[in-house]
Amino acid sequence: MFVENFSCGYNSFSKAMAFKRKSVPFWIYTCLLITLAVGADARRNEESPPRITEHPSGQSIRKNSPATLNCRAEGFPAPDLHWLKDGQPLEMKGDGHLTALSTGALFFLRVIPRVDIGVYQCVATNSLGVAYSKNASLDIACKFLNVFK
Repeated sequence: MFVENFSCGYNSFSKAMAFKRKSVPFWIYTCLLITLAVGADARRNEESPPRITEHPSGQSIRKNSPATLNCRAEGFPAPDLHWLKDGQPLEMKGDGHLTALSTGALFFLRVIPRVDIGVYQCVATNSLGVAYSKNASLDIACKFLNVFK
């Protein structure tokens, strides 16, 4: 079986292979397509520095309520995520009050005003670099009382 003239792109720069012959044996055509497909899949795993894909957003939370600051990053190898609070590395004390989730999010079981309010930033790192998220403020929502009746 023979395949008539064909061409196929094989990378993101739109390079192409073209056969000048009138026909090519089918097995060569199949082999080339498999090689091109495997090469394209391998390029998806090329090393790349981290990039923040979901930045945390600021929140005003009631005292003792739960809160979550989300953060996601991509890169290859997969980046490690950690958090800064007010520009300093955030310490997880292991008491359950504050947890870094496997998704990269930071979960507060209950927000404690003197401990948790501040500016948070997610940091993604891998062997090729570092990426910083936008700052996100965590504040306590105030309850106003009408004292002038």
